Amino acid sequence: MDNTVVIVIIGGTLILMLVASFTLSVVFAYQKKYYKHLQEINAIKENFQQELFKTQLEIKEQTLQNISQEIHDNIGQVLSLANMQLTAIELINNRYATHKIDKAMELVSKAIHDLRNLSKSLSADSMAKLGLIQSVNLDLGLIERTGKLGTSLQVTGAEVRIDPAKEIIVYRIIQEAINNIIKHAKASQISIVMNYSPQELEVRIADNGKGFTRKDKVTIHESGTGLQNMMNRAQLIRGSLHIESDPAQGTTVLLIIPTWEKTTHDTQN
Repeated sequence: MDNTVVIVIIGGTLILMLVASFTLSVVFAYQKKYYKHLQEINAIKENFQQELFKTQLEIKEQTLQNISQEIHDNIGQVLSLANMQLTAIELINNRYATHKIDKAMELVSKAIHDLRNLSKSLSADSMAKLGLIQSVNLDLGLIERTGKLGTSLQVTGAEVRIDPAKEIIVYRIIQEAINNIIKHAKASQISIVMNYSPQELEVRIADNGKGFTRKDKVTIHESGTGLQNMMNRAQLIRGSLHIESDPAQGTTVLLIIPTWEKTTHDTQN
């Protein structure tokens, strides 16, 4: 009788342990499946956001392309025609009028030159032909000619031409940073340093403006003045964007993007 009771107790205990083990395995399997499902959902959301932002960029690029074409085809032609008309005027005796017309021709010629440069900076095709360095230099030249801001561009390392689509995104990030400086920084100087290495491109955009505090940074971030847009663009090309600033010490935007990515062959070696 005692043996029977012991056997029943042991048997019951084993059954309970088996049931508990089965229950735990089911729970763990469910949790594993649940977390995997969550990861898949997050991945889908992230991919959707990336694709959405990519589409927005493509639409924006197309818009800029259209504006660039309009500037080149319409405004540029009108100014060129006006310049030709001014050149055709013959004034022999009136020195004052001749001087005025010469000045007007000079201004029109400058406007044509600047509009052509602006058209190039808006056009993705032009940017792809010129390359990143020349395109940035072109933009800085336009800023210099306003007489309001001094600029400098320093390039270190051997230039590595990256994928044209990525290069355009890097260029737009730089343009956004420059635009923020012009609109908000109250600076007198913009300096850009582009450092190329076999693995990455580091772009440092600095100004000597008023800078901002951490609280201001949060406000700027929430107000959508381009900071989030710059970060989204950087993430789209697997880059990183860092912003450093202190009141009265200016602001520095640091963009780092990979120019070389590991392949399966590289990993095996």
